[in-house]
Amino acid sequence: MKGFFQVLQHLCAARALCLLAGLWLWAGVALAQVRVTGTVSGAKDRKPIPGAAVFVQGTNKGTVANNEGDFSITVSNTDTLLFRAVGFKPQRLPLDRTGLSQIVVQIYLVRDSIQLGEVRIQEGRPDRSTINRALRNVRRPTPQPTPYAARRRPSRCFPLIPLLLVTRFPRWQAPSA
Repeated sequence: MKGFFQVLQHLCAARALCLLAGLWLWAGVALAQVRVTGTVSGAKDRKPIPGAAVFVQGTNKGTVANNEGDFSITVSNTDTLLFRAVGFKPQRLPLDRTGLSQIVVQIYLVRDSIQLGEVRIQEGRPDRSTINRALRNVRRPTPQPTPYAARRRPSRCFPLIPLLLVTRFPRWQAPSA
């Protein structure tokens, strides 16, 4: 009977170790890092978009595409990438737990056209009273006398000593006879 319980105890220990190893491997897959590289281009002309921003949605982690539109970022396999550029509609790319460690993508952004309803250009000049009123409201700071040492930049030969204040006096002129 004693041998049966020892075998049962070893089986339970082996099952527990297998369960822990499985959980450890599953956690490693769940937190897997994916290196996403690719190019961001315009959908119509297929030209690269330099300076396009690539962000992980919901975080401040991101990168910027180079002059050829190429980018590279390392993210979790559960993240969603957000591609943005000025003048283009943003595009999302969910990674959806891919089992891959590296993905190469080609992203095409569609131009975002903003239609202006009406633009009026009027000719004219503001009258004198409007200009004078605007100039009266400008606050000018009063100039403060500054010591000569504060205006002088420190150098290697003559370092600036903060306790020494040297002021510049006007040249002395001999009284005329």
